[in-house]
Amino acid sequence: MTEGETSPVVSIIQRGTVELYRLDGRRRVILQVLRDGGVLGDAPLLSDSPPEFSARALTDCELIRLSGSDLHRFLRDNPAVCHRFVVSLAIRLQRMQARLLQVTQGNLRHQVACLLLEETTGGTSDDDDVSLTQGTIAQLLGVARPSVNRVLGEMAEAGLVELGYRRIRVLDAIGLRRL
Repeated sequence: MTEGETSPVVSIIQRGTVELYRLDGRRRVILQVLRDGGVLGDAPLLSDSPPEFSARALTDCELIRLSGSDLHRFLRDNPAVCHRFVVSLAIRLQRMQARLLQVTQGNLRHQVACLLLEETTGGTSDDDDVSLTQGTIAQLLGVARPSVNRVLGEMAEAGLVELGYRRIRVLDAIGLRRL
């Protein structure tokens, strides 16, 4: 998917990781990272407008692709699926609003903690690894990478996280929630 170019398909990520970004001059600004179950292109297709962002695969991906006409027909002919699709759109809108609040409220420590908890489902799963790079975290929060490095270093010293190559492990989700 390319910013400003209308796409005739909607893609559902069956497996993999996809980055949504915008170009700011030559610099890529990451807006969101989608994983299994993420949907690409539905809002632009349904609103009949070109996407405001581009997408690129960060890992090997398997996608389910539906043409616009197939999606419209499928939603029209399957009320239960249409309802689930509307719920999915509402959940994604709510998450984007929460992300906007996250980057506009609180200090950087609070913002990083919220993002780490979001990426690990708040410590409620067995996988407490965050696969985002520190640079990607900085871009998602709209701040400089050295600032994120400093905050993550402080969190590591406090025993809240463990830092590794292209990996951050949440050790103390309760402690991050306190931040």
